[in-house]
Amino acid sequence: MHKAESIPPACLDEIEAAYAELDAELSALGYACRACGECCDLARNKYRLYLSTLELGLVLNRMKIDRLPPERDGRCGFQAGTTCTIHSVRPLGCRTFFCEAEGMHLQEIYEKYLKKLRRLAERYGCEWDYSQKYPE
Repeated sequence: MHKAESIPPACLDEIEAAYAELDAELSALGYACRACGECCDLARNKYRLYLSTLELGLVLNRMKIDRLPPERDGRCGFQAGTTCTIHSVRPLGCRTFFCEAEGMHLQEIYEKYLKKLRRLAERYGCEWDYSQKYPE
């Protein structure tokens, strides 16, 4: 069994709770996803998507898949047209990337929530890996 597939259900629920907290924090700062699909253009944005074991596990579990789809033409493999097919469980990197936003405060928020996920992994005894998934 892949280490991302062995995350306890209670931990998966806590990841989603952390995402909800992050979304509320970003909303309070005036950030909202426009669902334009531009962020999914990894090549154009010179963007690399890193995932922790917990983020990968949540996506695999909730989407009922066994691996990430490959990128297509420099775009995220989860994009269909301009729609993100994993929007509800998209990882931290996607949640804190806004096409119109620049500034270190988003990086700080990203790191704050990545640390929360790391603490969850430790508390639940989950293996931890944090590595680049896109582009391959």
